[in-house]
Amino acid sequence: MAIESLRDLVLYELGVMRDAERTGWEVLMLLAMRTQDDPVARLLHTAEDYSTRHLNNLGSCLEELGAGIQDNRSTSVEGIRERYNIFLAVPSSSQMRVLFSVETALRLTDFMLSGYRTVVDWLTQLGERGSVERLAENQREKEWLSGELRRASHDLAAGRAAG
Repeated sequence: MAIESLRDLVLYELGVMRDAERTGWEVLMLLAMRTQDDPVARLLHTAEDYSTRHLNNLGSCLEELGAGIQDNRSTSVEGIRERYNIFLAVPSSSQMRVLFSVETALRLTDFMLSGYRTVVDWLTQLGERGSVERLAENQREKEWLSGELRRASHDLAAGRAAG
């Protein structure tokens, strides 16, 4: 697909974001399974639930725009996952693994948040109200999640700093 217009670029980016939500969901599931801290695990499961809904919203937007499913890889999410896997090979305490898991989820969330901000702006310029509403909802939920993950990270770092 040649990218010759803002609409073409939006469709391309929505495909990347769809892949990022899908592979991001897999990363969040992995983080939640490996986290023994109950409040953090619950937060990660909430993030998983959001990703499922966000993935559906992205699919609806692509359908509404008449593009069908676009499968464009998100190498950024693959990099975040690889960073986490490399960390797991380093000897670390369980507390530090939980903190690193929260930071990994935060990186993923903030990456997705930047994508939503961009495509919501572009879709607004194109006058695509239905898509804007759906993706603005995704953006708001990512903003909330980012704040919750930042608080959890801060609390974990402060509580574990003495150890």
